[in-house]
Amino acid sequence: MILEKAEENIPEGKLEGMHRHALVMDEYDRTKGHQRFTTSDGVEGAFSLPDGERLHPGDIFFQGDDDYVEIVAAKEKAFVIKPQSAHEWGIVGYNTGNMHKRAYINGDAFLVPYDEIFTSVLDRIGVSYTVEEREISGTDVNQSALEHRKVHAHGHV
Repeated sequence: MILEKAEENIPEGKLEGMHRHALVMDEYDRTKGHQRFTTSDGVEGAFSLPDGERLHPGDIFFQGDDDYVEIVAAKEKAFVIKPQSAHEWGIVGYNTGNMHKRAYINGDAFLVPYDEIFTSVLDRIGVSYTVEEREISGTDVNQSALEHRKVHAHGHV
């Protein structure tokens, strides 16, 4: 089975009585629009999303009339940064982007997948943070990074 597009505007009650196949994915795997998968209950398939599209927690893909695959965010190690001022938001945002890190805004927190090197950056800029095992999701702040990666000119992706 090849899944090409997440369903939008699913009518209330449509999923009732259908069999749910949970696909638990970490943040990095959700950025890849073309990949094979196996759900928690053993259903195999592949994604072939349009260029630049990524998977999000809660995305639903119908598989026939009786089944659907739902994307579920895995718990993983993440920086949870809670800037206390506009100035701190700017410093955190700049340094995160400068290091080409994927990041999300979730409530009052800035979430970044854990990376030991980024620890030293956060310590150097003096912003408070915690490292937690949690789902990494929220508003993706790297909207232009997908296109930027395709034309990146200084030797790395």
